[in-house]
Amino acid sequence: TSSYHSRLLSSIQQQVNAAGQYTVCSSKVHVRLLNSFAAPPDNQNQGSSPEIVEWLRNNGFPEDACSQISAKLPSSHLDLNKLNRTMSHWGACQFGHDRLVHLLTENPDLLLVDHQRIMSCFTFLSKDFTQNYVYKLLLNCPQVLFEKHSEILSKLDFLNKQLGIPNSEIVTSSSLGHPLEHMRTRYEFLKRCGLYKPGSEGVKRTNPSLSDMFDTPDEQFAKQVARLSPLEFDVFTQLYALEIEDEDDLSDSDSD
Repeated sequence: TSSYHSRLLSSIQQQVNAAGQYTVCSSKVHVRLLNSFAAPPDNQNQGSSPEIVEWLRNNGFPEDACSQISAKLPSSHLDLNKLNRTMSHWGACQFGHDRLVHLLTENPDLLLVDHQRIMSCFTFLSKDFTQNYVYKLLLNCPQVLFEKHSEILSKLDFLNKQLGIPNSEIVTSSSLGHPLEHMRTRYEFLKRCGLYKPGSEGVKRTNPSLSDMFDTPDEQFAKQVARLSPLEFDVFTQLYALEIEDEDDLSDSDSD
């Protein structure tokens, strides 16, 4: 439509005018960890809590990790009964003690996750992943604990069917922690540049890794992965958003 073309031209013109003072817009990577997990300001950080350190020792955490973990947890809000309940539910996932300790040492915030959320997420993920894959996914992408199940399914469907990525590769990345629109935009950019081709089994794949595709900052992605300028990627991002918007409008009108 004429409105669509005018928006395209306006977007391109704005980017061209700003090219001389261009700064890369960072991706809004969707990592939804609880706000209470953030470390307090330096003047409020009381250091390790002896009570929490002792609790960690009793639960088999290595000595060199106890102080580090306890310093990251908001001890003023911790309840040992809740910690015990959470630890019990993590244990019910049956990852094995050593692997569970490693998971929680790498991601101390998981000790604060509601026990019902743990079991709900584990049960849901177990429908598509083996127990070992669930462990790897939580280790590399703990954000899935806070994602809606429908959103995870949409992203899995996209990665499996659109990109041809098997679950064995997905669980070694943090891809599922990104918004679907973020992944779609970067995939389309690489595909239209001829730099990504869904591969079949048995064929050596030369596509960028999931980490390169989705985890890199915009500037690094444009220059090192797509081998184009950040400006070109930024313009494409805006135009692709308009393209999707137009497709959605057309779909809505067809359904009326």
